[in-house]
Amino acid sequence: MPATPTAARNRRTSRWWWTTSRQIAGGEGRIIGVMMESHLVGGRQDVVPGADLTYGQSITDGCIDWQTTVPALNLLADAVAARREARGGKLRELTA
Repeated sequence: MPATPTAARNRRTSRWWWTTSRQIAGGEGRIIGVMMESHLVGGRQDVVPGADLTYGQSITDGCIDWQTTVPALNLLADAVAARREARGGKLRELTA
């Protein structure tokens, strides 16, 4: 059975978070922030007159669902902690 577009997108997103967290944990200092679009229900929906909307699903951009968001945030937080520990607990000073 072929994967649904949402399932395929979730796999790509999961790989992205994992790869990014490995870079951060490995000491990559050029990554100073990430942006994730998250909602209770993954994906997005169109507003159709007369049709009910799915509670907790975006009407603008496609988002990852909450079940994907929590582990991604934990993974990224662990990666930042590892990078800070490797630097002796010091934050890197930003330069212009």
